[in-house]
Amino acid sequence: MLDFGIDATIKDLAMTLSATPYYGRITDVVSYRYDAHPTQPGVSIIRTENLGGAKIYGLELSAEKYFNKYLNLFASLTLNHSEIIDDPKKNGNQLRNSPDYWGSVGLNYRNPDIVNGKATVRFSDSRYYDDENTPLPYYHMRSYVTFDAKIWRDFKIANNCILTLSLSGDNLFDKKYETEIVYMNPGRTIMVNATVKYNF
Repeated sequence: MLDFGIDATIKDLAMTLSATPYYGRITDVVSYRYDAHPTQPGVSIIRTENLGGAKIYGLELSAEKYFNKYLNLFASLTLNHSEIIDDPKKNGNQLRNSPDYWGSVGLNYRNPDIVNGKATVRFSDSRYYDDENTPLPYYHMRSYVTFDAKIWRDFKIANNCILTLSLSGDNLFDKKYETEIVYMNPGRTIMVNATVKYNF
């Protein structure tokens, strides 16, 4: 794997930018096959197989803009290409679960004396569940956009001891979309956490 990144800070605009192109070769790609059982209807046999080589390359981009000491905007985008190159039946196919792009855009608010918050929009291009690139529902996974948010507050409860209370939600609009684990329900998730950190 080879990558080369460039970071830049524009002080007049209170902005940071980065770009990292990458290129990699995979010598032995291990894949999974799901074959029908020869005598048991409705039963699948999961097998591994070696596809040989693959190449993957792309560009990672990110930006961060500070409006004041509390509020900043962030964004990231990865442009990606993967290709199987050594298997006669699958040459040119994408690697499974390897979208052509994905990223996020969001706002951070950090005010330790009051509250901290983060709101994020995540997105991904469509992708395949298998290396055969089967264009079927839950095999050709559709592109999606989701909205996440989190608020939290730190409390000093003793010397070297911090209590963090947080409320977070993933996929707040309950967007239904396929994942690489076909039996997982990727719906709305709400979490309340309490964490104690002690520094010795």
